[in-house]
Amino acid sequence: MSGCSEKKERLFNGKDLTNWNFVVENDARPASEVFLVEDGVILIKGEPFGYMFTKEKYGDCTLEAEWRWVDEPANSGIFVLIE
Repeated sequence: MSGCSEKKERLFNGKDLTNWNFVVENDARPASEVFLVEDGVILIKGEPFGYMFTKEKYGDCTLEAEWRWVDEPANSGIFVLIE
């Protein structure tokens, strides 16, 4: 992710989710059971519904992301610049 400068910043360190906050619908399960890191990749179980967001706030920026579905495509997306 990069802001107005040319400096790039990785939002995910490839090891853990320490720079992220989580919301899980109705607190049905601990976030650590829904959002995981396996083999350097973020794995989201998808049940129950939830989302993750950075602890840091960003302004004008460019976001580059890669994602894939393990099985069939599901309801997924990226929220950008929301409050």
